[in-house]
Amino acid sequence: MNREHAHASTLGVASADRAKARRRLGRTIAPLFIAAVALCAVVVWHRDETHIAKALERLKPYRATLQEHLDGTGSLPPRFPNGSDHDAESVTPGFRYLEPEIIAWANSAGRPVIVGLGSANGLIVRANGRAVMICDGDHVRVEWRAGHQLGPLLEQQSRLAGTTQSSP
Repeated sequence: MNREHAHASTLGVASADRAKARRRLGRTIAPLFIAAVALCAVVVWHRDETHIAKALERLKPYRATLQEHLDGTGSLPPRFPNGSDHDAESVTPGFRYLEPEIIAWANSAGRPVIVGLGSANGLIVRANGRAVMICDGDHVRVEWRAGHQLGPLLEQQSRLAGTTQSSP
């Protein structure tokens, strides 16, 4: 009987030790898992921020060209000053200058007007969108707009300018 009692007691101790080991393992793995998830979230957020920054950077040369023209003449040109012969719009890779009717309205609108669009950018955490070029009086700036904000802004601006805006 002592032998059976000793064996049962040993099994109980071994079982308790295994339970403690599992709890220790769980306490070790849980923080590692949480840290891994947090690190992935930071990396993905940074990736989105980098894509937005690059999209804004790609429009800066176009912004500089328009700002120079605006400073020299006091108005935006009806077509982007790149030698393009397009009647409705000027298109260059990664940039679209809006229709001449929108540009003419931007010259006298007295409010910020989107005059150019960068390429669409797919993001992971943040809403997809585009870099846009905005003329506000005598200043041209580049900003980021989420796609769900951009469509209604372009439609409103087209109504105000009295034109039919094609989709971004």
